[in-house]
Amino acid sequence: AAAEANCLVKLLLKFVKKLKISCAKQGL
Repeated sequence: AAAEANCLVKLLLKFVKKLKISCAKQGL
């Protein structure tokens, strides 16, 4: 379960980074 949680956290962090980058490009 720990490995699954770690994988989910990594995916979530990647998603958040993409959101931040897209928001920065839009100037939000």
